[in-house]
Amino acid sequence: MGTYRFEEAKTGRAGCQNKECKDAKVKIPKGELRVGSWVDSGNFQSWYWRHWGCVTPKMIHNVMESLDELDDSSGDEKNFTLLDGFDELAEEAQATVQKALEQGHVDDKDWNGDVELNRPGKNGFRVRSKKTDDEHKEESPKKTASAKKRGRADEDDADKEKPTKKTKAVKKAAKDESADSKSAKNGRKATNDDAHQEAEQKPQSSRPKKAKAEKNDDAEAKPTRGRPKKAQAENDDDAGAKPTRGRPKRAKTSK
Repeated sequence: MGTYRFEEAKTGRAGCQNKECKDAKVKIPKGELRVGSWVDSGNFQSWYWRHWGCVTPKMIHNVMESLDELDDSSGDEKNFTLLDGFDELAEEAQATVQKALEQGHVDDKDWNGDVELNRPGKNGFRVRSKKTDDEHKEESPKKTASAKKRGRADEDDADKEKPTKKTKAVKKAAKDESADSKSAKNGRKATNDDAHQEAEQKPQSSRPKKAKAEKNDDAEAKPTRGRPKKAQAENDDDAGAKPTRGRPKRAKTSK
């Protein structure tokens, strides 16, 4: 059996190992009655402490079995002084521990859990309500049915999305037709591009060049802009008679 110790907390640093208190990280105040269980795991040894109000009937039963192993007397009265730390407690604390060990559980006024579980043979710290159990049982079939319904819906969607052989063949034919149409279009485009390129590369004929020569002759024969010039002879004859610019001078009179 395990080893247990009863004492008043020497410091307020130790935490209660009851699950509810441990999750909330509740410490045992200094000077409060606590019960320790000695744990030896091979790698470490330590006391695991609990509030006096967190000591369950199961733990009280284990303490009594440990006391029976320590007490060799055949009398009906138990020698509680054999318990580790018992004789160091105050008289009031000794009376509290002795009463709890004799009745199989701590007093209800000291118990921190549900009173229904603070009786010999009971386990646990909190009562699980029947309503919660019934609700859980009612919800379970609903969840199962809902899951099955979702599963069937998923299967139906999968069947709808799954392509058949005929659908695959139609899609393949449409894809091939689209590829052929695209190839033909590219072919026509390539033919037009080749023809255009050949037309650009084809040398010009001699006739356009002749026309260009005639055009040059016409350009030479084309009169220049402005007043047409008279023949060279006429220009020479009229050169002296050409009036000068400006106001004509009067003839000089003889004096």
